[in-house]
Amino acid sequence: MYFIWHWRYHKPLPSMIMSDTYLQEISVDERGREIRINLAGASHFEAFGNYIKIYVSNRIFLYRTTMSNFLDELDPKMFFRVHRSFILNKSRIRKIQYLSKNEYLILMEEGFQIISGRKYNQVLKDFLSERY
Repeated sequence: MYFIWHWRYHKPLPSMIMSDTYLQEISVDERGREIRINLAGASHFEAFGNYIKIYVSNRIFLYRTTMSNFLDELDPKMFFRVHRSFILNKSRIRKIQYLSKNEYLILMEEGFQIISGRKYNQVLKDFLSERY
């Protein structure tokens, strides 16, 4: 288990727990309580300014970080980016449908529908080829 050190306070941040160099769970504050979230249980992550919305079992949690920094900490075998605002859990994808102009409609297990960005066309093709 590794702790992330904050450059300003020189102490470990309790909000991140890493294992095998990838982030496994994080802690978020909700109404004054600290809640631990296992990232394997999250369906997807959405950019929200300087925060990320974490979707877990039809609940939404906010976590302060940027998408690119967060993606660097996630296991690429479990998660991938399909839009500049979305990172998906590969195991939570129910259906992928081609729309047009290199865009895909992705249906998640919880019922969320996400349209991929054109820039991420090859990422989705690679995912589909390894899956089928």
